[in-house]
Amino acid sequence: APQDQKPQRHEAETMARELVGALRTSYGLSVILKRLATEGGARISEDEMTQEVLKLLTSKGRLKLKNVFQRGSSKSEEPPLMLEICSGSGEWAVAQAKADQGKSNWVTLELRADRVYHTFTRMAMENLANLSIICGDAFKVLGDHMLAGSVTQVMINFPEPPLWSGADGESRLHLLTPEFLMLVHKVLKPNGSITIFSDNLPYTKALAKTFSALKADGQQCFETHAPSKSRVLHQEIEGVAVFEGTPGQECGHKAPSTSYFDRLWSNGKHTKRYFLFLKKL
Repeated sequence: APQDQKPQRHEAETMARELVGALRTSYGLSVILKRLATEGGARISEDEMTQEVLKLLTSKGRLKLKNVFQRGSSKSEEPPLMLEICSGSGEWAVAQAKADQGKSNWVTLELRADRVYHTFTRMAMENLANLSIICGDAFKVLGDHMLAGSVTQVMINFPEPPLWSGADGESRLHLLTPEFLMLVHKVLKPNGSITIFSDNLPYTKALAKTFSALKADGQQCFETHAPSKSRVLHQEIEGVAVFEGTPGQECGHKAPSTSYFDRLWSNGKHTKRYFLFLKKL
């Protein structure tokens, strides 16, 4: 190909170096590499580590997540890829990945570095090879760093509702805007699904209305998918079902969780819970 048509690697190289730098600064990469060398393991430099990370990125810095999990694996079949957005300290995702070993691969996406560190620690303690962790702004990660059609299921648990600005209506300062949900649509595989679980009924209804209005080229982007096991239908909002109760395995909830919200529930601060379960069209 002509020189000006060759893919540029600078975006991927910059991203790889930043990632290795963050591992060194916040996660003790230098200590780990030194320990490997002194204990008779392979001697790996940070430059070599950067080259390994580059293998997980496209030329434009998009993550080839299937390569993350396939490294060292002899399996030819690609397992489902599950993504929890706004994963907090990782209690829920670690429980799901542990229950789902050998069946699915899991990815967490969280903005706050301290919460990502807690998830990383839990993952290491459980020795989970089917869990990967991303730290970053979800809008930017989905928009700039994830491949289209790469995710099987997206889960969002107890999303932060928007602020209400009086007579001006709903604030745009929340994540689950129409623009963000279209990014979710982009990264989902054909017939991929999204589950949103909340204890805030007004917000859940508002999200149902948002989903009902999402269209591309005049076609609906999502449709309600009724779980195979019976669930209580609380209400239908413009064709989108709001279910009452806890999502089941089909909705991505593979194991009982021990999140902050579950502890509030068990401590007597009970509220009803609701969820949306939609499939990509």
